[in-house]
Amino acid sequence: MRFSIQRQRAVAGNDLVIGVEAEDDELIVHVACTLDGFELGTDELDPPAVSYERSFPGVGSAGPRMGIH
Repeated sequence: MRFSIQRQRAVAGNDLVIGVEAEDDELIVHVACTLDGFELGTDELDPPAVSYERSFPGVGSAGPRMGIH
């Protein structure tokens, strides 16, 4: 499996795009996304898939004047 995360600063929090790509003969059936101990979303893929992508706008605690560490 290959995982990707794209992050862009939002007015409040961050806009995240989470991606998963299966390799060889793998299939994706369940995806759970968490950030800082909080569940962003859980998806059951029926039928199973070879790729997955989901957007999470405005998540996390980033705000104005907060630096990126």
